[in-house]
Amino acid sequence: MVSIVFILLISSAAADVNASISVTDENGNEISGKTVLIGTKANVSGYYEDPTHGLTAAASLSAWFKGPGDPGFIQEAILFSGWIDSPSTITKEYELGKYGTYKFKWEVENVFDEAVISTTTFVIPEFPIGTLLGIVAPFTAVVGLFALKKFKAKRQLT
Repeated sequence: MVSIVFILLISSAAADVNASISVTDENGNEISGKTVLIGTKANVSGYYEDPTHGLTAAASLSAWFKGPGDPGFIQEAILFSGWIDSPSTITKEYELGKYGTYKFKWEVENVFDEAVISTTTFVIPEFPIGTLLGIVAPFTAVVGLFALKKFKAKRQLT
């Protein structure tokens, strides 16, 4: 009977815990779920709160990596491992230095949260005018070459 009550208390305590992770770049822009350039410095923040009990809890923040041909994620670093008070935020900087996919895991007691970021060697511009100029520029160059040829041909006739 005592063990059942104890298990119920632990279950209700774990249900009240809030644990979340966010990953931002140097400018404070959220990069979770996005593709960024290799070499981006990520600020990885793990938040913990136990609003009901306000307990100190064991927490860990880790970085995982999966390359293009890798079958799964491999742990690269433990960014934080220790005790955290409620409410608290732990922020660590981590450089995304390889081509592939990074996963950051935040675990407080039995509550998990993850953030995934992909890296690339180039980024396609999201701003429509940049994309439009990238498409129009080669055509403009070809038209300019034909106009120059036509001008030279007329000049040679006179």
